[in-house]
Amino acid sequence: MAIIEKTGMTDEELIKRFQQSEVPLKGTSNNYFFQAAMQCNTNGLTRKETIDQIKIIYEKWVLSESFSKRSWTNILLKINNVYEENLKLV
Repeated sequence: MAIIEKTGMTDEELIKRFQQSEVPLKGTSNNYFFQAAMQCNTNGLTRKETIDQIKIIYEKWVLSESFSKRSWTNILLKINNVYEENLKLV
């Protein structure tokens, strides 16, 4: 399990934050949204359902202090990568 050095958060902790509809903390957004997309794919959600679910979190994150100015386009790239490669959590 990967650990993010800046925060010490594991992938599992990032997934838990997503499942609880909590926004990513500073320095975790790249892996947070990647893990979130894999969790959705693992759960059998369609790409559209995943986009809709993650968009809700993204819109909350944009208004938070931890927002890093990461674009929605960047998040969509993460989601598309997960679905194109059919990446799932093990």
